[in-house]
Amino acid sequence: VVDKMKKGLITLVVVGYNRPASIRRILGSLERADYDYEDIRLVVSIDHSGMEEVVKTAEECAWSHGPKEVFYRPLRLGLRNHIISCGDMTEKYGAVMVLEDDLFVSPDFYNYAMQALERYGDDPRIAGISLNTKRELLESPYPFFPLHTGYDVYFQQFASSWGQVWNRRMWADFKAWYGQNQTLPRNVNVPLTVLNYPETSWAKFYQTYVVEKNKFYVFSYDSLTTNFGDAGEHFNHDSSAFQSVLFYGKKEYRMPAFEDGVKYDIFGEPLGLGKVLE
Repeated sequence: VVDKMKKGLITLVVVGYNRPASIRRILGSLERADYDYEDIRLVVSIDHSGMEEVVKTAEECAWSHGPKEVFYRPLRLGLRNHIISCGDMTEKYGAVMVLEDDLFVSPDFYNYAMQALERYGDDPRIAGISLNTKRELLESPYPFFPLHTGYDVYFQQFASSWGQVWNRRMWADFKAWYGQNQTLPRNVNVPLTVLNYPETSWAKFYQTYVVEKNKFYVFSYDSLTTNFGDAGEHFNHDSSAFQSVLFYGKKEYRMPAFEDGVKYDIFGEPLGLGKVLE
């Protein structure tokens, strides 16, 4: 463990608002996870709701893996601005993993994220690392099964919002673009579903950015988070439709050079398939 302490660690940032039971559940899964690293910082950022129980719950939950801070925002930010402010923490901490409160993590989630960040963190083509693996596409009724080539990760032009890692470089590139695009550019080929996300969505900006700038997220074939679909800002009722099959093993992840990895666009269409079919 000692030699791994020398690497830059990812700060965990849990995002909450008005769901104390959700905060308790994600913080419990984080506490029980399996870490190959020590002294991991946990930040709980709670948007202003007037519900003191959420703050109290966050403060009471155990965290035995490093320092812990709970921030209660004095004024309501709204989801998009709240996530943006958490991304801005990369300036202070170097790398952050943003986890909304309706998520639940695999025991190996942190070890995967650290290995992926070490492998791809300096590559300008990588805009983020996803902890979640979805089995469906935005505008297709059919399940999505990415091609396997013996590695544990693939690349897709899709900004995951169910657990994602950004480092200072990734976030600075996005923020520069975001500053110039407070209204979504309409000439970028993204699914209509993305354009119709509510105005409170940060993800539709990030997804448009990755397409326009031809960047990618790293995805694991096995999901390291699942989403409980608790009623919240974008859904007015609980739903089990967002569950993913969680990876419950432990491994050293096989990660290809970017050039050798399987790649998909935001629609889930494979890139470079022509070379394979020739």
